[in-house]
Amino acid sequence: MNTGLENEVDSYCIQKFESLLVSVPDFELNFEMFNNLVGERKLTRCLKYFEKTNLITGYSESVRKVPAKINFTQRVSKVNRKKISRGNTRMVFYPLSVDSRYHQAHKQEKEMFKLCFDTHTQKLISMHDKDFLDSDEARENIFISQETVACWKEAGGLDRALELHNDYMHRLIKYRHIRKSNKYDVRKYPGTQAAELLITEGGVTIERKYLSQFQFLLKRTQVMDSLSMFKYQSMPIDVVKASEGAIAMSQHRRDKAEVLDVIRKYRNQQRGNVRSNLLSFDVNIDGTLNALDESVSIVINESIHKQNLHLLKAKFNTHLVSISDRSNAAKLWLMMHFDGVSKIEDLFSRIMTSKDVSLVNNNPKLKVQLTTKAIKRLKKINKRILEAQQVWQPALVALAEFNNMTFRDKGSAKSEFSRLVHGAIRSNVDKWVLNEWNPQLDTLLSAFQSAQKNINSTTTLFNDVVTTINKVSDTGAHKVVAKMTFAQRLALLS
Repeated sequence: MNTGLENEVDSYCIQKFESLLVSVPDFELNFEMFNNLVGERKLTRCLKYFEKTNLITGYSESVRKVPAKINFTQRVSKVNRKKISRGNTRMVFYPLSVDSRYHQAHKQEKEMFKLCFDTHTQKLISMHDKDFLDSDEARENIFISQETVACWKEAGGLDRALELHNDYMHRLIKYRHIRKSNKYDVRKYPGTQAAELLITEGGVTIERKYLSQFQFLLKRTQVMDSLSMFKYQSMPIDVVKASEGAIAMSQHRRDKAEVLDVIRKYRNQQRGNVRSNLLSFDVNIDGTLNALDESVSIVINESIHKQNLHLLKAKFNTHLVSISDRSNAAKLWLMMHFDGVSKIEDLFSRIMTSKDVSLVNNNPKLKVQLTTKAIKRLKKINKRILEAQQVWQPALVALAEFNNMTFRDKGSAKSEFSRLVHGAIRSNVDKWVLNEWNPQLDTLLSAFQSAQKNINSTTTLFNDVVTTINKVSDTGAHKVVAKMTFAQRLALLS
């Protein structure tokens, strides 16, 4: 944990130094200048490989303000001397949501984290901080520095950009007959490569807080370009109408009306469900328990199965995210959700909203029902952890036996490790991973000693979770009833 925080602080300081170099290139930066400009700051960082998800747990009588949905393509209109002149129609992009405003106003959502190891690649984006720019310059989210543009030209950047453009146009025109292109296909948007080139190496920088919006706009532009949306602006209307996939506006309106009719029926049904839930004062934890269950399965897979296969040289990792990063993220998730849990109320606070917890505490019958449901799911999680540990028990015993042996050469050490440890692993083993691994004997033996320590540490963490779950499960329902007043126990019987 400490190493991770130190790495984040180091990364933050490097980014600030880079921003200062872009903003004040004429000055020689040193620690004192950096400290004076940056000062004391609160550092907030995102957790890698963690993704937020909001899960519906019920509905509250209190109403939150929900803005009206104005999701339609708008036509630009101007009023001049009481005359309305119609302009062009601008496409509006909005997130797809079929939920009613009534649902949005009353819903209770619990924010939970789930593990996500998806990756993507992108061009390097140069960034700056508004804090270090002059007041006039700081107004722009996209900043062009004359000094860095001059450096880019001196380094041959402009020549490379022109060569890139000319080669593109040459290929487009030369092979237009082979591609059966017409004049409209030649006069088309060439893509985002020019913008990416300037941002990567040309003196054009993006404000750090504007980065997510810039990435959204860049991605949207790339998607529209891949759909050839930009070519229509150079075409006459008759050619656009004759294009493949073009439909009449009247047909589009009929199609949209059919879709809206389906959405209207869904929203009417949803409003009825909301009203019935408001009357019953119910709390639904199925969604959060499912999310908890799914995440624990990922943690077991990453921190036990895949980590052990990797440490014992039984499988080769082909994922872009390293095994150690995935395993550490999974174990951090496990600690965040089970550390400090000693009673069922602690678990409820992590899978329910504060309003839901208050409602459950005031409703003895509901609390017993939800406690029984949660304990049943926790026992299944416990069983899955114990089964995973049992699968690896023979291999861990063999690893401990191997680490107590002495060897004269790495050939005999590899052979004995393969016989003892790989022979005890119940899944398929890639023998070539161990065979192709070619360290010195001391390095080999040290690696397997470290592997044993790492696996034992992970086993201890999971054992603590098993103990926690057993404690909550054994005393959960009994403790809930024991804490009730006499009046609440009578209410429970009714």
